[in-house]
Amino acid sequence: MSQPLNGSFLSTHHSNAPGERRPDSTQRRQSLPDVSGPGGRRSQTLSIAIFSVTMFVSAALLFLVEPMFAKMALPLLGGSAAVWTTCLVFFQITLMAGYAYAHGLMKLTGFRGQVAVHGVVLLASLSLLPIHVPTGWAPPAQPDPVWWLVRLLVVAVGLPFFALSATTPILQKWFARSGHASSGDPYFLYAASNSGSILGLLSYPFVLEPLLRLSEQRRLWTCGYGLFLLLAGISILWVWRFSLESIALDGAPKLDASMEKAAASEPENLAQRQRFRWIAFAFIPSSLMLGVTTALTTDIPAIPLFWVLPLAIYLLTFVLVFARKPALSHVWLIRRMPFLILAAALPMVLKSVLPFAFFLLMELGALFVVAMVCHGELARDRPVPRHLTEFYFWVSAGGVLGGAFNLNPAHLTYPRRQQMRY
Repeated sequence: MSQPLNGSFLSTHHSNAPGERRPDSTQRRQSLPDVSGPGGRRSQTLSIAIFSVTMFVSAALLFLVEPMFAKMALPLLGGSAAVWTTCLVFFQITLMAGYAYAHGLMKLTGFRGQVAVHGVVLLASLSLLPIHVPTGWAPPAQPDPVWWLVRLLVVAVGLPFFALSATTPILQKWFARSGHASSGDPYFLYAASNSGSILGLLSYPFVLEPLLRLSEQRRLWTCGYGLFLLLAGISILWVWRFSLESIALDGAPKLDASMEKAAASEPENLAQRQRFRWIAFAFIPSSLMLGVTTALTTDIPAIPLFWVLPLAIYLLTFVLVFARKPALSHVWLIRRMPFLILAAALPMVLKSVLPFAFFLLMELGALFVVAMVCHGELARDRPVPRHLTEFYFWVSAGGVLGGAFNLNPAHLTYPRRQQMRY
């Protein structure tokens, strides 16, 4: 659910004039103000708040636009779970594209170049606001509209979603160079991002959809995007100022204990085996999430709550495992996972009919535990910050493969089969 900004930031050193004695760590830290300097308590707290809120808003916008645009497309396509599944896979692919862009940006340019390029991307995305179905777009005469829907998503919402997706790993990488006391392990910001995702996803069926018309939802989302741009600008200025001051006073940012141990044993280049692990542990819960979504929406009316509930649980597991203090024991979950999977699969194997409430509980419970275990493995295997953007890219690639695994090939090869229907 990273690369150096100007060479490897983790290898940046403070140089001294010949014969000059470099002050020791205690002396350097005592030279900082207690509350207002770059290392002061007030500044440390404020910088975490700025980055956390920016990423929270960015993720909330991402997961507000998903059900909102799906609702715009439903009247055009007749509506079905296939519309939602197609939108989810498109958004996963766009998320991966955003992470790939962020990774490339970190590798190829320095900090000023990153700010310039990403600033252009953010401003260019304003050209598609407010989000809407362009005039003249009508479903094709052929019964299968999957590729038409994909093209519509690219034209109508692709660039804003891409810009928001890329901002999460970029901000985390910039935070890692800020010199903050927690910059050596910035992955806790991923929990803040996924908290925003859950809020955005669940607020749509419970708050926005029942209270606001689509036109009002679009205007509200556009205002939220403007707030996000403002917060992103503040984050950039904050990094620019405090990274320079921190380097001048302290040298390279200090890794926390776990990251320092990992950095000592981790090679400069990642092993292929580690990349495959990240893909696999991202693939399994992503595929299961879409499978549970399909199971819950096959024989019941297309109720938005059931469409978003598996995705909300999927995102919640990222919040829990990437928190600074995980809420549940990883070993405890591993030991109980086989029994829960067996309990959820047994009714399907025996082809028994169960009350829907029991079926819902078992399916969502199995999804939660499997996702907690797989995402927990990702959290435990997270790399040091210099590989942060690559880590997120491979995790998103696993999510895309898991989503693609659940797509019905008939959607793509048998257009006459009328796949998108109630």
